[in-house]
Amino acid sequence: MFPDFFQLMPKRTVLYDINKRSAENIIRLYPQYKKYFTPDENRYYLDLENINYDLDQYFERFSPKHRKNLFYDTRKLVEGGIRLRWSDDAHDFEHLIRLSKERFAENSDFFDERLLWQFRSFTKYLEEENRIVTLSAEAADGVVGVEMAMIFEGVYYVLNGGFDPEYKNLGKLLVLEQIKRASAGHCREIDFLVGDTGWKELWNLDQDPVFTLDKEDIPEKSLRLLANF
Repeated sequence: MFPDFFQLMPKRTVLYDINKRSAENIIRLYPQYKKYFTPDENRYYLDLENINYDLDQYFERFSPKHRKNLFYDTRKLVEGGIRLRWSDDAHDFEHLIRLSKERFAENSDFFDERLLWQFRSFTKYLEEENRIVTLSAEAADGVVGVEMAMIFEGVYYVLNGGFDPEYKNLGKLLVLEQIKRASAGHCREIDFLVGDTGWKELWNLDQDPVFTLDKEDIPEKSLRLLANF
């Protein structure tokens, strides 16, 4: 149905983050549309089936020093009084917004009221469908970290998070616990979505390119990026 779909799209339609499998299938069936697909960013994930849910096998990707520091840093937080709390609802959503804005200001995903409204609506839907997972970190002065995830068709998606940078390495602890939760639940993979500010590379995650579909002709420079595709 792709040719019909493409024809009906308005001329200035741009679709982001199309996964590799979908893009490859379309281009294989309809090579004439290849010029409209541009590899853009990567999605970062951990294929839990591929490692047989053995996290020790995953951590073998880390250097001995990196592995030792990760476990030391996260254990120190728990020993220092950080308490972790799991829930199947979004009752800490306002804390997530607060923490994100405090840390990133105008660069926060929630600085734009439209995006905030969209994510709030999406979160409400996930609650109604019993698909949401919330991990909260608490200290003596209250909630200092929140990460929200969803489970859909065997994939554990980490959607968004925020934490107080005063608590050093708290982000590491939240990510580590999310990986443990996804593995314990036998999700086939945990998906940390598209884009990276640097930390995802440090976690030695699997990567796949995602594509942008732009209905207008793409520049020659972008066409060269497809040379090896």
